[in-house]
Amino acid sequence: MSVRVAELLMGLVTLALSIALMVKSAELNIGWIPGRGPGSGMWPFWLSLGMGLASIATIVRWFLKATPESRSRLPYIESETVFLVAVTALGLLGFLILIEYAGIYLAVAAFLAFYLKVIGRHSWKMTMAFVLGGPVFIYLLFEVALTKYLPKGLSVFEDAFLEIDNIRYEIQYSDNAGLITAGLAAWVGLSIAAALYAERRRIHGILVLLLSLAASPLIGFLAVRYFGKSAAPET
Repeated sequence: MSVRVAELLMGLVTLALSIALMVKSAELNIGWIPGRGPGSGMWPFWLSLGMGLASIATIVRWFLKATPESRSRLPYIESETVFLVAVTALGLLGFLILIEYAGIYLAVAAFLAFYLKVIGRHSWKMTMAFVLGGPVFIYLLFEVALTKYLPKGLSVFEDAFLEIDNIRYEIQYSDNAGLITAGLAAWVGLSIAAALYAERRRIHGILVLLLSLAASPLIGFLAVRYFGKSAAPET
């Protein structure tokens, strides 16, 4: 199968799936519920609509031969690609299984670590940035902003996240919410500063960041000062 044929088939398949998902999602509430947030069918419906529009654009561009793929007669899949797709599929399968037992956040962290470090062979700095930042972003978007409860896995993980939620509720609804938020922002900012200082002293910044967040930025700075080496001279 050539690249040209594969592009058309993919556009048609994703369009059909988009329509099916939109119809199914429309059986639920696809609007905004006052005081509660988006309805249970809102995100699936509108994301499916976006995917459908993108599929239509792909099909139109295919007929116009507007892209290199729509004109290519090369084979669609090479042997290296088959291997990468297979590994990715197995990784996603493991990700879905892990959600059931460890919850969405630990599953996302594990999948990002596997894909970025093992498959992508990126540096530990980039890998850990996504491993730590990805779950935090998901938590802030879905559970804080959209008030949607995501699966936490076994009770031991769910109980741990309930403690996090309790702390967040105390901060969010406290009379001193602004002061507490500013304090947390300063804590995180100083922890990042300690991590950057660690890099200059030739210590892994990620480790210092974790130490500073868990203990305190002061502990992080002292650890770097005591164990770090002199910064490399500029050339």
